[in-house]
Amino acid sequence: MRYVLPLLFLAAPLSAQQPGDSVRLRMVSRPEWISGLYVRTDSNTVILRRRLQDESFPVRQIDRFQVWKRDNPLLNLFLGASAGAAGGLANQLISPDREPFTGSKGGDVAVMAGGGMVIGIIYTLVNPGSWKTKRP
Repeated sequence: MRYVLPLLFLAAPLSAQQPGDSVRLRMVSRPEWISGLYVRTDSNTVILRRRLQDESFPVRQIDRFQVWKRDNPLLNLFLGASAGAAGGLANQLISPDREPFTGSKGGDVAVMAGGGMVIGIIYTLVNPGSWKTKRP
């Protein structure tokens, strides 16, 4: 039974784009990216809305197909805080005889975690999402 779920996941189609998703594709014959809003996929074509009109592109001629997805901001905050706390702990392990700058070792770790969280917020504001490669 534990092998069934991974097999079902692999068998699921990767082309689960929703209409209105921001997508870009690169054709085999053209080196530049073609971007637009995803409309639908027919049996042999991908249809994008570009410049207020729908354009179709043959699936066999598509070299790369990417969808823009928003990153999880809470994950960025958690990772930033974790990295800051890990840096604070590493600092204490490297130099245990140093006097803590907040008065306690736990306070130092908390300050470093807060700094990492601020970096996570800045990263989320600067880079809210990324392009994910999919199949059309």
